[in-house]
Amino acid sequence: VWVSDELAPNESLPGVLYVTEKQYSPETVPSVGTAPTDPIGGLTPGVSAFSFDAAAPDPYAIPGSLGGGDVDVGAQNDHCPGMYTTLPSFGFTLPEPTAFLRIFFTSDDPAADAALIVQMPDGTWYCNDDSFNTKQPTVDVIGNPSVGGVSIWVGSFNPGESIPGTLYLTRGSASPLDPTRRPPGTAGG
Repeated sequence: VWVSDELAPNESLPGVLYVTEKQYSPETVPSVGTAPTDPIGGLTPGVSAFSFDAAAPDPYAIPGSLGGGDVDVGAQNDHCPGMYTTLPSFGFTLPEPTAFLRIFFTSDDPAADAALIVQMPDGTWYCNDDSFNTKQPTVDVIGNPSVGGVSIWVGSFNPGESIPGTLYLTRGSASPLDPTRRPPGTAGG
């Protein structure tokens, strides 16, 4: 199978190639990626806490009380609601490009409504509020070849409100519905 952009044949083409025995068409395939959003002002990328490389646990869990500061991102970008701290809730380094990266937050209280913003090393911004029919946010980054520091902000809908829970990083299919699911081919997966 060869995939190429007919307008730029020598450029990489981020996306997903589907191979299935089911009756799907481009119109009926469920959304698999989070669309990039406009740059977000008032947030300052931070330092990386660790390297999410092949030796890192996957999924990688970061428990803590994360959430809202006094930066109202929703006032400037209606795709990214919530209140956030200026500095990220967490940062990590991607030492090599990854075809798929999922970042999600599960609150200890399923009724708590968290939101999520991610800035990739190339400066691309992603955000999400609710996912998987829950109030838990998920950002799926597909085909972003950048390496370097990734910044993550967990937000809330009330200024200063911290939400106890766990932030997860995975290259697999772990989700708010199954946060400890290991990627195929890994120990225990």
